[in-house]
Amino acid sequence: MPRLERPVIVLGSGGHARVLIDVLQELGTEIMGITDPDQTLWGQTLMNVDVLGPDEKIFDIHPERILLVNALGSTKTTKARQKLFETWQQRGYTFATVVHPKAVIARSVQLAQGVQVLAGAIINPHTTVGVNSIVNTGAVLEHDCTTKEHVHLAPGVRVAGNVTIGTGTHVGIGSTVIQGLIIGENCLVAAGAVVIHSVPDNAVVMGVPGKIVRTT
Repeated sequence: MPRLERPVIVLGSGGHARVLIDVLQELGTEIMGITDPDQTLWGQTLMNVDVLGPDEKIFDIHPERILLVNALGSTKTTKARQKLFETWQQRGYTFATVVHPKAVIARSVQLAQGVQVLAGAIINPHTTVGVNSIVNTGAVLEHDCTTKEHVHLAPGVRVAGNVTIGTGTHVGIGSTVIQGLIIGENCLVAAGAVVIHSVPDNAVVMGVPGKIVRTT
């Protein structure tokens, strides 16, 4: 992926932020700073990037001058990440799509605004990744898949062909989804699960084979 055309501000300073900052630095992107609500971090540096203060610092810069990078990760739900994205999008700001140079992405793949594709990820032809979604380290999305908005495919996830994953769903580390399934909205696929049947909205799936243990 070429260098981003505008400088960026990174929202958040946790583990996912450090991964993204490393990618941005690898790409040669200008990082203007980091915002974080934790006052103890203000004025410090992370990976040679200044922590500017709270998110409100973004207002100091016109939306057309910068791109934002959503550095909130998720372990069970993507709701906080979604809220952060929507809040700043409604204020007129645009989120960068960040792709690690060692990700493999077919030419026909469509990546929406704010998508993050990390090292070793593979996305095969005719797949669409929705806004503010993460295809994390080493995850595989096979051909003809669709992930809706605010989806997180955690490290090592394997999604076979012709799968649809609904808005707000978190697919846990090392889990597998076989071909042709539909995973509903706001689901949690637990780490290591093997999903062999379609899943309704708001379900929690665990085990091998995966079973719905509860709905939220």
